[in-house]
Amino acid sequence: MRLLIATIISVLLVCTSAIAQDETKARADKAYNHGVEAFKKGDFDKAIESFSEATKLNDKDGAAFGWLGYLYLKRDQFDLALPRLQRATELDPKNAKAWNNLGTAYFKKVDLDKAAEAYREALKIDGKYAEARANFATVLLNQNRYQDAVTHFSQALLTERRAEWYHGAGQAREALGDFPQAAKSYADAVVLKPGDATYKLKAGVACYQAKQISDAQKHLTEAYAIDPSLSTAHLVLGLIANQQKRWSEGEKFLRTYLKLEKTEGDEALAHFQLGMALEKQGKLDQAQTEYTEAARLNPKEKATYNNLGGVYFRLGRYEDALASFDKALELEPQFAQAIANRALTLSKRGKTDEALNAWKALLDREPNNRDALMALGSHYLEAKNWRDARIAFERLLKIDSRQVAALNNLGLCLYNLGDLPAAEKAFGDALLLDQANAVACNNLGVMAEKRGNKAKAIELYQKAMKLDRTYTDARENYDRLKSSGASG
Repeated sequence: MRLLIATIISVLLVCTSAIAQDETKARADKAYNHGVEAFKKGDFDKAIESFSEATKLNDKDGAAFGWLGYLYLKRDQFDLALPRLQRATELDPKNAKAWNNLGTAYFKKVDLDKAAEAYREALKIDGKYAEARANFATVLLNQNRYQDAVTHFSQALLTERRAEWYHGAGQAREALGDFPQAAKSYADAVVLKPGDATYKLKAGVACYQAKQISDAQKHLTEAYAIDPSLSTAHLVLGLIANQQKRWSEGEKFLRTYLKLEKTEGDEALAHFQLGMALEKQGKLDQAQTEYTEAARLNPKEKATYNNLGGVYFRLGRYEDALASFDKALELEPQFAQAIANRALTLSKRGKTDEALNAWKALLDREPNNRDALMALGSHYLEAKNWRDARIAFERLLKIDSRQVAALNNLGLCLYNLGDLPAAEKAFGDALLLDQANAVACNNLGVMAEKRGNKAKAIELYQKAMKLDRTYTDARENYDRLKSSGASG
């Protein structure tokens, strides 16, 4: 009898336990469902509360742990997300989304190796899981494995096109030096998100690096139209303007860049380029200020000291010019342009033999050095040694027939040697290459006057004065011819 009672009690206990378990599971399922509903409504606090309750009631519910980890991830609470997502993958190792979210949690914690491992697990389960593949590519990008990153971004994009994935592919390609393809990737991101100034900026910079200048200008102009504070857009547009010899426009962009808040370290470059734009406009004192600041910010850049020396030379400050050229040569003893400029300055200081020896030594080492040939020719020109000057400029023009200054100087040599037709051709060639060249216009005016065509001469002198209002030679020639009774 006692045995029978014990058996009945045991059965009752088992039944009671089973009923209790069923009730607990039902409560867990109810909490889980409430969590899903709250998530769909955007009530994340309620969702977290419900999924937390579900995991407490049923610590074997991998889906609930996955949801809870994901919600903490969305709130950037990575320390809370990690253990929930780890538990989710333990309970349900075939849950690709849980592995992907776990990878993202590790990535946010800057544990790249564990992030990569989690993303690989997700891809083992679902090889077509585009988001996991793109996330894996992002880890590879941060590990400087650029070619692998390109491969995985490209595979992800075959399944789904997202602007941020094109952006990632662009970053990887840019790091590889493949600027044309980087520009294409960034441009694809722009197509998907045309209002994103950062994508336009990236596309513009990559196009500039790929020498796709018109596309670069388009993207960069659109970028700063959306966000005028994008300093890099102004910097690169300034560089482009300078390259295209649009000096006043380059000045404008570079001044704007220097006024804006910057995160990159390109201020020295901006001051250097601004100095160049100012120098080309004849604003020598301002150019000196900018080159000096560029040298302060980056004292290891030889070109800055060379250009600064050039400005000092034009200002007649020859000792300062020599000091700047010496500094450039201290940084790079074989810097041909600085050697040539230093020699020209020595010539101005009356140290002719030292200057000539410097140019000749440079040409012995580099027979086709354009700067040395220009400087040597200019020295002979100033000394009125027309024959040797002609030889130097003709050598230079055999190397580069588009040297406008050399053509003007050659024409002057030929004029003084009495070969007027050849002189006129040289001046004409200079003007064909640079139709805004005031010196060539003036020289052609002299040739027209020599031929007795005073009306044509006046026309050319007027054009030279219009091109360069400070050009005194053209003004003097015009005034002299007009005072002689010639009509224009």
